[in-house]
Amino acid sequence: MPDVTMPRLSDTMQEGKIARWLKHPGDRVAPGDVLAEIETDKATMELEAYDAGVLERILVPEGQNAPIGQAIAVIGTGAAANGSGSPAAPSGRPAGAAATSTAPAPSEAGPAARASGQPPVGANPPAVQQETRPPTDAAGGEPAAQSVGMAPAQATTGGAPPEGAGTAPAQPATSGGTPAGGVRASPMARAIARERGIDLRTIHGSGPGGRVIRADVEAASGNGHAPAPPSAAPPAPAAAEAARPPAPPVTTPAGPAAPSATAAPAAPSEDVEVRPVGRVHQLMAERTLLSVREIPQYYLTAEIDMQAALDLRRQLEATFGGEPRITINAIVLRAVALALREVPEVNSVWRDGQWTVHRRVNLGMAVAIPDGLIVPVIRDADRKSLREIAVESRALASRARDGKLSLPEVQGGTFSVTNLGMFDVEEFHGIINPPEAGLLAVGTTVEKPVGLDGQIVLRPRMRVTLTADHRAYSGDVGARFLQAVKRLLEQPLRLGF
Repeated sequence: MPDVTMPRLSDTMQEGKIARWLKHPGDRVAPGDVLAEIETDKATMELEAYDAGVLERILVPEGQNAPIGQAIAVIGTGAAANGSGSPAAPSGRPAGAAATSTAPAPSEAGPAARASGQPPVGANPPAVQQETRPPTDAAGGEPAAQSVGMAPAQATTGGAPPEGAGTAPAQPATSGGTPAGGVRASPMARAIARERGIDLRTIHGSGPGGRVIRADVEAASGNGHAPAPPSAAPPAPAAAEAARPPAPPVTTPAGPAAPSATAAPAAPSEDVEVRPVGRVHQLMAERTLLSVREIPQYYLTAEIDMQAALDLRRQLEATFGGEPRITINAIVLRAVALALREVPEVNSVWRDGQWTVHRRVNLGMAVAIPDGLIVPVIRDADRKSLREIAVESRALASRARDGKLSLPEVQGGTFSVTNLGMFDVEEFHGIINPPEAGLLAVGTTVEKPVGLDGQIVLRPRMRVTLTADHRAYSGDVGARFLQAVKRLLEQPLRLGF
């Protein structure tokens, strides 16, 4: 009986949450049918069936998480369907044991392997994708989600197998739900191919069984990368945890020894409320810690006269009747996009001692959602007019709040903007979204007394702060970028409409 495993649905995903099962035990399924909705750290995605048969068992019920590669359901002939949806594992395998979609069936893996908790032969270990290395679908790829003033919710370390091993072979579906052209491709490869308009039938797959994986699509789109070779399989989570010795207390330079990893949790108290932490919030915390721990960040602040930009906004509303609605945030996004084109060193990444400057300006904008914050991406923002950015930014923000962002809409950002002006925050320092090399924090517009033509007058002023990675570029480059943003906002006719 083939297992349905938790696939990799984003480049930073380590586990997924079953939001809703659309098929139930006893239902007949065909390749391309949507089995469930999976909530990842970036968006809610559909999980398609890759085998025909009957859904016999659901191993992970709604509302629970499962790591990439773990079996979450079983599709068979229907003889074993019990119709209960119970999360009991088939063939005696523990419910938490990892499995890969490339394994033929639980029985072929051998009862001894299942009893010991070891992963099936051929599983690949987690890896970290580096920009200058051959791309894989391990964690640490392109950024997608970021907090206001914080780094985005992304995983950066292991815990998930590479794409070719830990995910079931995805096949692009036609409108009827059946695979198109018999192409075997991973969900990540399929999403990137759809985004870039690449026909998967023209790509030779380098994954298991000739499956097209992300590296193949990246190479076909002109990046020239080759897939990373697989290596030895990691131990299953349960077996690794059992074999791990108790962690000793760790003394940090900043203070007393940290508690042991095995220390008992604090007793409940009526004075505190322990709230559940969603996946986006958890990964946001991890990325924030990574950013401040590993990136030497410096800050540059500039104050901008916004009178001309406000006048332009009023003129556009009077001319076009407020459709599309031009906001200050849209004007700032347009100015930042053009400034990144003028000072491309800021639109860069530093990784493994190498400096890479992006040729495309994919601008992220922080949006608050119930579980934290996420950063949808405006692609090629420097090539879009002010009105186009206004329309797209509002649509992305609306879909982000509704949880309807697609995977391409949260991937590939090269620089991010975070705005707290609507909360009357005048100035703040944001935290860089790895692996980006800069982030612009935007404050509110406040009338202040300033000297103008020998007189003291009130002018609307706005402060912006650049957080920069000193490894990628020094203060003079950051200052030139802020000068470009300031010039564009104080002379907004340069923005175009």
